Amino acid sequence: MDAAQITWVEMGCPGSVHDNRVWESSEIYLVTDTYFDQKEYLPGDSAFSASEEMIPAFKKGHNSNLSEEKRFFNTELAKVRIKSEHCIGLLKARFQCLRGFRRVIKDNQDLEAILRQAMCDCILHNPLIGHPFCQTGSMKP
Repeated sequence: MDAAQITWVEMGCPGSVHDNRVWESSEIYLVTDTYFDQKEYLPGDSAFSASEEMIPAFKKGHNSNLSEEKRFFNTELAKVRIKSEHCIGLLKARFQCLRGFRRVIKDNQDLEAILRQAMCDCILHNPLIGHPFCQTGSMKP
């Protein structure tokens, strides 16, 4: 599987909702047995709470520094997490509308239209990975 492939999409919460709250209300969290084997987990940043399925980075205390081991762990975890950030960057580069929707949300119908557009972009993303026409700076036939 290509590192830039999308394997799960969770949408519908406003951007102001805390990442951990979105995670804890997601289907993948609520029925973890369906999605995770015993030794599978997701890497997360320090905003997430640790669980059997979520391994977050260590938080630096107010008056204390992280130990060398915890800093090393955070660095290694960041190397894995950056792949999802690159995927999101590629998705937004490919579908510019995801950088900021120009539609005013007046009601649920407006919100649904935005969510449908975002889901369509996510669905189209994977088949376009590696397609010559979609390569950055390339217009090969």
